[in-house]
Amino acid sequence: MNQQPVILADAFTRSGLAVARSLGRHGLKVIAVSRTSRNLVARSRFVTENLVGPDPVTDRDGYASFIADVATRHEPSLVIPVTDAAVSALSERREHLPPATRLALPDVAVVRSVLDKRLNLEVARAAGIPCPADYGSLSRERLAGTGEELEFPIVLKNADPDNKTLNHPLPFRVALAKDMQELETLLTVVEQSDSDVLFQQFISGGVKNVCVFAIEGVVQGMHGYQSIRRTLHEGIARETIALPENIAGHVRDLMRALRWTGIALVQFLIDAESGEPFYMETNGRFWASTQGSIHAGWNFPVWQYEYFVNGQKPDIQPIQLGSRTVYRKADLVQLLRYWLGGRPPSVGSRGRLSAAWQVLQDCRPSVHSDVGSWSDPLPSLWDALDTFRPSNFRKSRDYF
Repeated sequence: MNQQPVILADAFTRSGLAVARSLGRHGLKVIAVSRTSRNLVARSRFVTENLVGPDPVTDRDGYASFIADVATRHEPSLVIPVTDAAVSALSERREHLPPATRLALPDVAVVRSVLDKRLNLEVARAAGIPCPADYGSLSRERLAGTGEELEFPIVLKNADPDNKTLNHPLPFRVALAKDMQELETLLTVVEQSDSDVLFQQFISGGVKNVCVFAIEGVVQGMHGYQSIRRTLHEGIARETIALPENIAGHVRDLMRALRWTGIALVQFLIDAESGEPFYMETNGRFWASTQGSIHAGWNFPVWQYEYFVNGQKPDIQPIQLGSRTVYRKADLVQLLRYWLGGRPPSVGSRGRLSAAWQVLQDCRPSVHSDVGSWSDPLPSLWDALDTFRPSNFRKSRDYF
């Protein structure tokens, strides 16, 4: 085993678990740094040591200093940020890290052009990629003075990568104003905040997700996936799909314009009427369904490690299209919520029995699990037991 460990920064999520398992099976020692010890990554046998550090959302300086201290003591071969908060905290504070410590990110300006959603859209538009229309900075004064006609719904998106560190942060990441009354209510919230807010055209349609590995703006490999079932905020059952050439071309143009190096998740909204893709955003970190990519044959965590440590480009073989991966706990919980009166989890579901049948079909052995693993069973056991925490019951009551 390589004695130089890899540090996973903010590794408490399913994507963190996928990365830890992947690198552990690759023969590497993995040190996970999390906000709390109560997480499924800490239960993995592939994590040599789990450390609890500051919250990178609210204490970025403290977090960067903590990672630097861990790096000084353990002399890692690489530090991999797992979440957006870790990406932002460590990219902007690289001077905290020991000089010999490698960080699995491109340079500061490139990372900023992904984290700053307004700047990111400017780069995409300059590259000729279709984006939702931008209404500019809306205010009650502007609307009252011009009598401007707006096309509702309107999307309000938090564009500020440092939102949580502001004196008056915006309390939402994305909001939707269905009419002028809702817009005026949201404008009151916006005017009380220090955040930069985007006002965008609403695109009605599904989302296409593209998982990418690029080197200095040149795409080495990319694949698509679509959510078959989802909660309000995330996909819980997903399938790898072939990418339409127009979307693949947009991704190549975008990576070239960003000069991106490493892994990324690029998302497009597909207009329900025209079928045309509109660029949504790029996330420069591992995605929730990273395990799905690994099961389908593309080991993005190992690619990330081998390139940033050894300068080795990935040997990319054809991916298994149609490969399915499910977050089984969320799948069952969301089905129960649907039966108790919540929103349907399934795309194209025709009722509760139809939704239940889809969930049962994906319990077959050929459908992989995000968390479950016979060779590493404790994370899935902990995740299942964690469902019964009192705080989770309170969340369920609030849902209804």
